[in-house]
This record gives sequence, C-alpha cells and structure tokens, in this order.
Amino acid sequence: MEQALAAPSSTPLSLPPSDRPPAVVPVLKLVSIMLRDLTQLKLAANYWKALSQRSWAREAILKKTIERNDAQAYESETLLKNQIRT
Repeated sequence: MEQALAAPSSTPLSLPPSDRPPAVVPVLKLVSIMLRDLTQLKLAANYWKALSQRSWAREAILKKTIERNDAQAYESETLLKNQIRT
C-alpha cells in the first residue's frame, strides 16, 4: 500500500516512437461536411424544434382545459350533493 502512494518519479512518461503521422489528421478529414448537407441538417433541426414548441404549447392548453373541466365538475358535484341533502 505504501508503494502505491509513493510520490511519482520526476521523469515524465512518453509515448513510444512511431514512424506514422499523428492519428488526428485522418480524423479531421472525416469531419468535413458539404455546405448542402449542413443546410439540410439545419433545416431539419429547425423543423423538429418548431414541432416540439407546438407540442409544448398544445400541452399547456390541454392542461388548462383539464383544470377548468375539473373545477366545473367539482362545482357540479357540490351543487348536486346539496340538492340531494335538501
């Protein structure tokens, strides 16, 4: 346990030498995208965002309608119970 907690050595770790160029260069080539594709992706994102916003608005309206209907039902139930008692 004491060995695992020992202070690190002063020599930095390094990767083994390689004749190959760094792997970052080919990856960057894969990221390139055509402007047409980018435009289509942005249009699709805007479409789904608008669809989501309309869905949230519909949900808010439906929640208000449900609350209003529940309040009306409670009032009707109270009125009918009072009529039955008298």
